[in-house]
Amino acid sequence: VNMRKVGRKNGQSNVVTATTRQLESLIRLAEALAKMRLSDVVTKENVEEAARLINVATQTAATDPNTGLIDMDLITTGTSAGDRKRLTEITEAIKELLDQQKKRNLSFDDILKSLNENSSAGVKRNDLLKVLPALKDDGILVNYDKRKETVRLA
Repeated sequence: VNMRKVGRKNGQSNVVTATTRQLESLIRLAEALAKMRLSDVVTKENVEEAARLINVATQTAATDPNTGLIDMDLITTGTSAGDRKRLTEITEAIKELLDQQKKRNLSFDDILKSLNENSSAGVKRNDLLKVLPALKDDGILVNYDKRKETVRLA
């Protein structure tokens, strides 16, 4: 129960910190610890030690460096919930920016300059490179060239 409560701190109820698989692992670890003592009975201490082991492993692998919270999305998708939300916001800001453009070809620098003038988030080149494939898939861009650092609007 405590493992599942961690993601609810600070109003972030969408961050699940204990999956069914993890809870099943907790049971298996507690049983294994009991067997190491040559016991058929799992004690409270076995469960606490199993939970400690899982917490250490999870915290190492799934702690979002930006929030300090455990975020299972970091393990399952490689992107934290916070980063995914930020990239979605950047994508929407780029869509709005590109809708206002009269030119069909833009440099990465022009896009970043416009975004950073209108945003306090501080959009970086790496963020732009992460969202360009989605913009192309959505038909907003015809193409983007990483080498020339340009985009061509649809």
